[in-house]
Amino acid sequence: MRNSKVVANLTVIDRDQPHTANWNAVYRIVSGDPSGHFTIRTDPVTNDGMVTVVKKVSQYSVIIQATDMEGNLNFGLSNTATAIISVTDINDNPPELTASTDMQTAFRYV
Repeated sequence: MRNSKVVANLTVIDRDQPHTANWNAVYRIVSGDPSGHFTIRTDPVTNDGMVTVVKKVSQYSVIIQATDMEGNLNFGLSNTATAIISVTDINDNPPELTASTDMQTAFRYV
């Protein structure tokens, strides 16, 4: 199954000046998705992490990391959050996402 539709947005809150290297977050799934069911990329305008489904799955629990400094793990600040992602096929249409309250967790840099 190929589906480029964004099924979840993850919000990062960073007090650095918008659209600078210190503000720009890079997201990656650090565990819970060994088969590559999901992709995540950064929205360049909002800095949100946009999750898409690339392989059929009903529910997954993944740990996602957000790192500022454009994802530089040597210099950037990082934080992680757990997201529980449920995908339901309704009436043979493209899947829809039901996000748990854990998905509402915002990444924060102090």
